Amino acid sequence: MKGEARLLLDKASDSLLLAIEKFNCPFERGRVTSVLISLDHAFEMLLKAAILHRGGRIRKRGASETLGFDACVRTGLSDGKVKFLTDEQAFTLQMLNGLRDAAQHHLITIQEAQLYIHAQRRHPNAEFGIRNAERVRHMRTAAETKRSLRNLGAVLHPTG
Repeated sequence: MKGEARLLLDKASDSLLLAIEKFNCPFERGRVTSVLISLDHAFEMLLKAAILHRGGRIRKRGASETLGFDACVRTGLSDGKVKFLTDEQAFTLQMLNGLRDAAQHHLITIQEAQLYIHAQRRHPNAEFGIRNAERVRHMRTAAETKRSLRNLGAVLHPTG
């Protein structure tokens, strides 16, 4: 892989690491929104890298802006030249994008377990030899540690 695709893959990796870091953060304020925004950005960059890597285009002719998230998913799902997404992967990515949209533009309530499941789902990382489970395997340990710390806090500072 070379050029722009490599740079986009590096950006995707950076955003995924930020999502993991924020997921593992012991403070709740802004945590869910930050995780969803970072995951969404990571997968948009990954989609663009995959499209370029397979010889596709991420800009329409004459346009200065690149394709948006939805257009990248459609390209990865249906463009015969670069197709690399399954229907299930496309649905998962669209669901993640919808959650990000809700978190960024209004309000969202999502349970810890749901956030964890969305982060663990199978995404199109295999294109570059990235295994999602390897990248986010530390989330489980951190989530369990966080739960334990909350329980300890409840013991040390009981309410009522």
